Amino acid sequence: MADSLLFRSVSLAADSLYTEKAREMINEARNKFRKEQGERIKGQPVRILWKDGYDLHWVKAGQLISHIDHVFELKKQTNGLQRLSTEDFYEYVLPYRSVPDFSLIDFSDVHAAFMNKYLSAVNKDSLREVVRRYNYVIGRTREFFPPYPYKEEVGYQELFFHGFHDCIPVANYGVSVLRACGIPAAVEFNSSYKKFQGRHYYAVALDKNKDWLMFNPESSLPTTDGSFLKPEEMLNVYRFMFSEQKDTPFFMKNSGEYIPDIFDSPFLKDVTSHLLNTIPLILPYQETGNNNLAYLAVFNSGMSSGIIPVTWGKINRTKQNVTFSSVIPDRYYFPVYYSPFGKSFSFGEPFYLDKDGKIIKSHIEGNADEVTLLRKFPMKQGLVDKAVKL
Repeated sequence: MADSLLFRSVSLAADSLYTEKAREMINEARNKFRKEQGERIKGQPVRILWKDGYDLHWVKAGQLISHIDHVFELKKQTNGLQRLSTEDFYEYVLPYRSVPDFSLIDFSDVHAAFMNKYLSAVNKDSLREVVRRYNYVIGRTREFFPPYPYKEEVGYQELFFHGFHDCIPVANYGVSVLRACGIPAAVEFNSSYKKFQGRHYYAVALDKNKDWLMFNPESSLPTTDGSFLKPEEMLNVYRFMFSEQKDTPFFMKNSGEYIPDIFDSPFLKDVTSHLLNTIPLILPYQETGNNNLAYLAVFNSGMSSGIIPVTWGKINRTKQNVTFSSVIPDRYYFPVYYSPFGKSFSFGEPFYLDKDGKIIKSHIEGNADEVTLLRKFPMKQGLVDKAVKL
């Protein structure tokens, strides 16, 4: 009902969608909806629960057939998809999942029935305008509803409520909905930050010039430089693919070898180089054991070990070294490997990799002087700017 009311307002507003007049029309529809349906929403039981476990145990043939038929019919109608390479179409449009292991409730036909009508007047070659319209529709629809009232996940309609989802479902649903409307897209995330805990998931989409543009669904527009992500503060960036990636730890590990949770997936692709400068790096490795892989880790106080791995390297027992193919300069690293039970061990001293890719050892021998630490957390420039303005 809310969708119908919003779409009617959007249709009447036509080209003046972002004007005050359109906003007034939507507010009028929203007020009427809230008055008539507000209590009903809070008391409405959840009817759909996502299934746990591998898709092959519960996804029905009819769901996949309907999804595949929808996407191929969309390809017939969309010039941009007809220009797309077969490989990119299979990888970034056809998949019914955006994030592995995330709750799966709705397929592309449901997503398209919701969003595609709002994009009918939009040139889909203009990726910026498509995302702008997506952000607008989600933002305006959310004004119709109260804070999220359920304990369960209910699918893409979670987007209609405040206070439920973080960046993972934001990116997951954003990419799934845009794919269902004919936009080649994927979800990416950074493995860590230089100074903060956690990581961030966001969306990327392929434009008509074959450039990958980055954005946060609902809140930002596509850019080529990803400046809103502050890549200078990030460690390695990974994209969720639908096809298996044979150069991942999932496939490269030895039998019984422990893989850190962040890398224990066959669908990861390191795409750091489209945001940051990366270099290959070879380090000596003389540890015993049967591991095929070693890692570079960084500080992270959110982990019990105090560090988190951010990239992997292949061990060469003959040459007694390990090769990392994608390392970001101007970062401080801990070279580690893992026991079969998941405990990390150092195979070398921590080091700083300077901007030129030169290793600077930082191990301190002897006595250290006393220091008084006045501040243990860096100033946030955004807050400093706001303080100056105030």
